[in-house]
Amino acid sequence: MTNRLIELEKMLQEDPTDSFLIYAIALEKEKAGNAAEAAELIQQLHDQNPEDLSYYHKLADIYFNLDEQEKAVSIIELGVEKAEQQQNQKVKNELEQLRFLKED
Repeated sequence: MTNRLIELEKMLQEDPTDSFLIYAIALEKEKAGNAAEAAELIQQLHDQNPEDLSYYHKLADIYFNLDEQEKAVSIIELGVEKAEQQQNQKVKNELEQLRFLKED
């Protein structure tokens, strides 16, 4: 476990609902080779707030890297739908590009 991850987890103990810290921990876990744990954390964040577009791209990317293509495509499709509802063309384009680049 990296020093950064240890520090982030200590900070999270002070505020276990801090989504920024949870996301940072997920990124550290992914960097350390624990992509499945990272996906689980980001999936939890997404499930708690599906209107937040910031989780869709990273979650789909991790699922693609874990060879869980169906999950990745499902997340992208839902993200594109939410982005359209929120009139966020940038996120929609980024998700569509990820699908184009990663999908078989």
